[in-house]
Amino acid sequence: TDWTLALISVICFGVGMSCFWPATFAYLGDVASGDYGKSNGRIFQAGDIGVIGGSLLAKIVLDGLDLNLKALFLVSFLLGIIFVFISVMVLPEVISNEHKINTDNTALHFIKSVKNMWKTFVENSLNPQLRKVYLLQLLIAFTEFGFLAFFPTLFVGYGYSKGQVGELTLYATLALFLFKPMLGGLADQFNFTGIVAISMGVNALIIYLSTLVREFWLLTILYVGFIGGMLSAYPAVNSATAINAGSIQRGSALGVLGVYVSLGRAISTMYVGFLYDLFPLEASFRIFSLTILSGIGIIVFVIGREKSPTVEGVPG
Repeated sequence: TDWTLALISVICFGVGMSCFWPATFAYLGDVASGDYGKSNGRIFQAGDIGVIGGSLLAKIVLDGLDLNLKALFLVSFLLGIIFVFISVMVLPEVISNEHKINTDNTALHFIKSVKNMWKTFVENSLNPQLRKVYLLQLLIAFTEFGFLAFFPTLFVGYGYSKGQVGELTLYATLALFLFKPMLGGLADQFNFTGIVAISMGVNALIIYLSTLVREFWLLTILYVGFIGGMLSAYPAVNSATAINAGSIQRGSALGVLGVYVSLGRAISTMYVGFLYDLFPLEASFRIFSLTILSGIGIIVFVIGREKSPTVEGVPG
């Protein structure tokens, strides 16, 4: 009922994600060979099992049992804790000894890492190769969360039930299930800046179009297209970060990437929430889409200016 509480929730969610995702993709960087982007797609594909289960759970709890969102989130929380313990037990250590940081006191090392968080953030953010990746990640997270956080409200406002939100998510997940490795594999073949710019441009158009249609199947198609764009963009920035950081700093570089995910999501929630206080949600989404297009232009311009001069025989 209050956007400030939603912001607090997003910040907590961002803290968790900035712990979970860097570890996941750094782990993947240690075991994947030359198909990092495709392996990213497979990670998302495997996660679809959870999304499908969660969508069905939402449909059952909200429509079948006629319970509220509080009950749904409580069940999701408990299931999440169970799967965390399963993951801890089944995932082996894969990092090589020469890339490990050895310490006699893990607790003290953790405290030292916490003290150095700001230093790590600044050092990685000032890295010329990583900086442009982080700018694009900020745009991706801004686009993603502003739409996904408020789209259910728009959808329900069109006269659909909360349970049908889960149904729409289920259909979108099933539609993209087989294509996720292919979408992730784009990062192994094309320039990541182009992938992100095109994907976010299409998604900005999708956000705008979502305010013009009401039919369930059309909204589902738009939702599928939006998620497909995200599944092209996220592996691209993950791959670019892992490659530019190298083995030893891969975890910290991906951790900083997680910070930019959190920043993008928090800024997006505040921005769309602010618009929603002033305008109807349809108008807010239209302004939001134009903001994304402007952001793409600004970031691509900044990245273009930072490119090093091209030397004959050597790409700039």
